[in-house]
Amino acid sequence: IFNSYGAVWHFSDGSKWDGIDFGATGDCTWTLDDDGHLTILGNGEMRDYSYSSVPPWGNAITSVTIENGVTTIGDSAFEDCKGLHSILMSESLKEMGKTSFKYCTSLRSISFGKGLREINERAFHSCDALEEVHISDLAGWCNLSMYAIQHNEYGEVVEIWNPLLY
Repeated sequence: IFNSYGAVWHFSDGSKWDGIDFGATGDCTWTLDDDGHLTILGNGEMRDYSYSSVPPWGNAITSVTIENGVTTIGDSAFEDCKGLHSILMSESLKEMGKTSFKYCTSLRSISFGKGLREINERAFHSCDALEEVHISDLAGWCNLSMYAIQHNEYGEVVEIWNPLLY
């Protein structure tokens, strides 16, 4: 967050400043405005989340912008954000963590940047409303690693899926 003097404010506790929620996530910071738009900015990786460590922005977000400089979306970072309808990813984003957008049942539009190289398992599981996927680099997309194989405890393949559909 920049103030009128150009100083950057970093708060890790999800503080609120002038009507905007903000905080830190790994090497990045986040802001959430009153309209439910979440912006992730900084240089590096977001942190991973889980059921025991939920994201500080909660699940009431409606749109997400991943700014240039962010390289990784953490595991479960936006899981169960049922009101999320659009995602805009920057060119610097390289990896999406496991179940990063799982159960985002209202998600309709995704715009991928050129830098994306890896989508981990179940990143878009149960995103049944998905209508538009914008790809800025088709050649890069063809080389994308999509982790779509699940193994049981014996190392046997038990499930194969398309991470954009399941």
